[in-house]
Amino acid sequence: MNRIEFDEWYRYHCAAFSGLRPWMQKQSEGHGAPHIESILAHWFNSLRDVDLAVAKSATSLMHAGDIEEPKGYDRHPAAIRAFARKGQRRQGDSSDTDLWSHCRTHPELRNGEWRFTCIRCEDVGNVIIWSVDTLKQIIAHLRGSDKLIKWTTQAVCCDCEFGRRKSGGKLSVYNPKFHTIVPMSGDEESKQEAIEQAAHNLGVELQLVAASEQQQAIAPNECDVPF
Repeated sequence: MNRIEFDEWYRYHCAAFSGLRPWMQKQSEGHGAPHIESILAHWFNSLRDVDLAVAKSATSLMHAGDIEEPKGYDRHPAAIRAFARKGQRRQGDSSDTDLWSHCRTHPELRNGEWRFTCIRCEDVGNVIIWSVDTLKQIIAHLRGSDKLIKWTTQAVCCDCEFGRRKSGGKLSVYNPKFHTIVPMSGDEESKQEAIEQAAHNLGVELQLVAASEQQQAIAPNECDVPF
């Protein structure tokens, strides 16, 4: 991957492992500490010969617990690289039944761009969503809670061919009615979009919450609160 692709993977990886950005920031604090860009330069050098699509596959599988997450974020690039090298050795082996066989190992490349069967998961087989605990906190927020939302994630199988094959009828499968896919960027605007989408998915309308609160203020004993 080139540096632009690496940056895309890094955003994707940070969305999966929400503690990575704070950890990275902490590494650059203090006198003589390396700058974040210097750390990322080493990460890029470790992954520059890994395809972007394969790196994303490894991230998703690591987040789902299908491949072991190393102890310490600084070892993540090595684990991603090891997964990619393992896959390269096993491509073409029709008898392979390990985790790599669940992923797209031979993407179609046209005019320098990857072509995917499933745009949602890019043929990885699973997607990263906001966790059930985060969704509960979003609902509490919509109800007026002043507690900060702790943004945590989890992985579920995609509802495409690759995901259902990986699920085997046992693992959770993405359902747009209940699940909210994590945006690659972690900025406040994207989180607000996630809140609004989650509210819609769970049948909670912000206007309804505001209206009910107003009714309670006017006649608390004469209105029905919808929650």
